[in-house]
Amino acid sequence: MSDKVQNEPPSFFKSIYDGAVEGDFSDNDSPVKVATQVGVGLIPVVGQIADARDTVKAVRDVQDKRDGAWANLGLALIGWLPIVGDLFKPIRRSGVSDALKGADYAAGAVKIGLRELDPDQQAEAVTR
Repeated sequence: MSDKVQNEPPSFFKSIYDGAVEGDFSDNDSPVKVATQVGVGLIPVVGQIADARDTVKAVRDVQDKRDGAWANLGLALIGWLPIVGDLFKPIRRSGVSDALKGADYAAGAVKIGLRELDPDQQAEAVTR
């Protein structure tokens, strides 16, 4: 077993590697990793490869039914837009992503709640 503490923050160079190579496949949320990921996304051709990598991760998350997967897929697709899309990448690693996950939960709860209502009650609930 390693002497390293499990919650120890990743090193500077590990964060650069995670941002440049692993992208969204990495659980590293450090500012260095996010900044590196954005910077790599701004490099022509390399940025498109990084977008493909991150989109693959988002699709896998949707297939695995992970929380917030659809929101992350949407943000990954926005990532394909030149420059503007790259500036959205930090959102996936910030509180906005958590807020989108919360919206997923809320939408799921509404769907479950609506199923419990008869058709007339459903129509009334939706039109309020």
